[in-house]
Amino acid sequence: MTTPEIVSKILMVDLTSQATSTEVVSRDLQRNFIGGFGVDVFLAWDQIKPGTDPFDPQNPIILSAGVLSGTHSPGTARVAAITKSPLTGAVSMGNGGMRFAPRLRAAGFDHVVITGKAQRPTVLKIVDGGVEFVDAGGLWGKDIFDTTDLLWEEFGDDYSVIAMGPSGEKLVRISLCLVDKISSLGKGSLSPVMGAKNLKAVMAGGNQSIYVSDPTRFAKAVSAVVQKINATPNRDKFVDWGVYWKWDNWWEEGFPYKANTEIFPKELATQLYGREVYLGKVKKGRAACFGCPLPDKEIMQVLEGEFAGLTTLGGGFAGRAANYGIRCGVGTYDKVIKTHDTANRLGICSHAFSALYDFVVTMFETGRLTEKDTGGIRLKRDFATTQKLMEMTAAREGFGDILADGYNAVFSHFGEDMRDLAQQAKGLDMLYEPRLNRLGTKTFAQVVNPRGGHHQPGVTPSDSLGKTVEDFQKYCQRSGVPTEAVQRIFSGPMKVNMARLTKHSQEFYSVLTSLGVCSKAPIGVIYGLADCAELYSGLTGIEMSAAEMKKAGERIWNLYKMLNVREGFNRADDQFPKSWLTPMKGHAGERPLMDYFETRRLSEKDLAQLLEDYYDECGWGSAFGVPTREKLEELGLTQALPVLEKSHG
Repeated sequence: MTTPEIVSKILMVDLTSQATSTEVVSRDLQRNFIGGFGVDVFLAWDQIKPGTDPFDPQNPIILSAGVLSGTHSPGTARVAAITKSPLTGAVSMGNGGMRFAPRLRAAGFDHVVITGKAQRPTVLKIVDGGVEFVDAGGLWGKDIFDTTDLLWEEFGDDYSVIAMGPSGEKLVRISLCLVDKISSLGKGSLSPVMGAKNLKAVMAGGNQSIYVSDPTRFAKAVSAVVQKINATPNRDKFVDWGVYWKWDNWWEEGFPYKANTEIFPKELATQLYGREVYLGKVKKGRAACFGCPLPDKEIMQVLEGEFAGLTTLGGGFAGRAANYGIRCGVGTYDKVIKTHDTANRLGICSHAFSALYDFVVTMFETGRLTEKDTGGIRLKRDFATTQKLMEMTAAREGFGDILADGYNAVFSHFGEDMRDLAQQAKGLDMLYEPRLNRLGTKTFAQVVNPRGGHHQPGVTPSDSLGKTVEDFQKYCQRSGVPTEAVQRIFSGPMKVNMARLTKHSQEFYSVLTSLGVCSKAPIGVIYGLADCAELYSGLTGIEMSAAEMKKAGERIWNLYKMLNVREGFNRADDQFPKSWLTPMKGHAGERPLMDYFETRRLSEKDLAQLLEDYYDECGWGSAFGVPTREKLEELGLTQALPVLEKSHG
């Protein structure tokens, strides 16, 4: 008796003609690119034509569910999205959580490729192997929360919804989508591209089951992961407190603000937004993605004052406090929650907006910008000004029209020399500051990420302070770093070469995201590469060793890199912010840029050498900072060879 094969399907949608078709992912493609994000990268190579304007109807949106999404494997609900970003011009990947990935698989599909432009506002409804094009004229102009609620009211809340807000309709480049009103997806890319396509939302649901090739083997592999989760230190604290269980370790002295030139004191931040404020006033409940036992989302409330009675959803309150309370200076916890609610409804990215707002206010404070530049607005850190600028940005009004297009627009309007003062890479804001928590993989990854200053592919023990060399060695073992690479990573005066380690964390991230596994702590620190290989093999029937899974992760990241080489990006775009070399000012003294173990203060020469080490570890040529012919041939990426030859002139 022949064992049936798991079938991975791609839904192709043309919004212009409303034509649809279905394709099947071959077994070879599944083996070489795993699924999810990996197969998306392969599809993007064929679907995104080099030089395409991000707002062109033929710029595709590619959505996918991870291979494990919708199964009993915990923490595997990630949905990935790829398109060409209007913010940076890079082919950009984002991913989110909640229910869309499992519901897409329940609808019978693993990937969706959306091209064209609808003639009128439309919702794409994917259900049980089919597609409906729903008129969204009545939803146009409505915020993300109202849009999602109205769709649930009409079609039922069994559907998962990816929706954009009014900012996406206005093609605001720093806008984003939310999945089920709570999980962010697609900063600087997906939302404005949806707006350009007249696509108000995508919803998915259905009743199709997921075939498991070897149920006994798969269940055993799932059980092994569940046991690890149950044994996780501080598990109960994380479930109850979220990221606040590690508040004391998050930043040693405080939080960066004033364009990352100064440190907001930890003592004052704790008084305003610390654990006691969160537990006593903010927290109404915790929310988790589908099948995740470790919730990292928040149900937040305001108990007193002008906004008493407000309840809203989102990521961790600590991050919102850092964004709005500290960077924007909006004030007390209630104003932080109100600002966050406004941003989520409008579809404005809290990280991108707060970083940019903090930057332009600092430029105003130092005289680089004046009221003539801002259209008569006196920029300052307070609630009223933040709300006003956020609404103007979402509507593309006045000075907000410049902010809507991000850092690159600010530099273009007010001086390219400002670029040296900003915490950004390739036009995308950076969330992590190495002068406060030292240069680890997460901070280094922001510089070399093909999409720009995104940190998540750099998740390793360096996320937290106080880790030991042994902690990093255990990470290498868990993530399948080869012995010879381990020797390189742990040689040298800095104890751990974070640049070399970043290469491997990016590849492990590629594996996790292709499977649909959340890469964030604490889920991301539970799964090992061996777990991934066993789960994949048991589910799909495609036998994959940990080493083969590692090679697939490398293949995925290299083709992702080549997608952006094809768009003209190279070594010149992997630039450290020059401001990193200037110490930050804090109440405990100045904080210079140090390596993770504080063996030395890092110089421009040190950073240049780390970049060389990264390219060397990747097997890329340091002259251009891109994969070599030998590397592409080794990985079987021969389709990228003509692009490589063209990029070398």
